[in-house]
Amino acid sequence: MRLIKSNQAINNTRLEMRISTSVKEVIEKAAVIKGKSLSSYAISTLQDQAQKDIQEYETLTLDNQERDRFLDLMANPPKPNDALKSLMRG
Repeated sequence: MRLIKSNQAINNTRLEMRISTSVKEVIEKAAVIKGKSLSSYAISTLQDQAQKDIQEYETLTLDNQERDRFLDLMANPPKPNDALKSLMRG
């Protein structure tokens, strides 16, 4: 069993992809600008974008009319119809 400090990362998974030379050159340039290695830059950029994409997917955005309708339904829910009653009975 290998013990590591809590702030030490375990890097045991690879992500492989093929990209064009021009795309790699752009990524390398950005990594240099940020003072990071190509791998470090790619990992942090992918992780940041993935977190943004997940947040966007998991966040419900309503316009004013939709918000008002939602709040009204929460405050004044409709009476259960026969289909819902049947579903709740199992």
